[in-house]
Amino acid sequence: MAAVQKLKRCVVPQTGKHTASVIFLHGSGATPYTPMHGALSHVWFDRYKISRNCPEHLESIEEMCSNLGAVVHDEIRAGVPEHRMVIGGFSMGGAMALHLACRYHQDVAGVFSLSSFLNRDSVVYQASAIFHSNLNDS
Repeated sequence: MAAVQKLKRCVVPQTGKHTASVIFLHGSGATPYTPMHGALSHVWFDRYKISRNCPEHLESIEEMCSNLGAVVHDEIRAGVPEHRMVIGGFSMGGAMALHLACRYHQDVAGVFSLSSFLNRDSVVYQASAIFHSNLNDS
């Protein structure tokens, strides 16, 4: 499973009062990986195969969303409200950012995904549709 190691963080110290945060998630790195064969690799979540037309490996995505949620809550404890946070990433990190923000932290100021992907039937699409429907009902 992708989420076996403790998250390593690179925090840029603020020069003044800490009032906002950008959480940026890296891509899968230079190390190649084989989907679902138990090999250690630097990826955010497992994949059944490298294709947009297969189901997402939700167990590993959920585990990593929980781990990354702790990062968001650390920022909240430091005095930064969710509406002053942006979550984003590159490649697989961008996909992870979309899952984290669109499904669990919809109050963030923004989410971005650079050169990334979502599976064709991603649960992110469903979460986004529900969120926008709730906005329209308000």
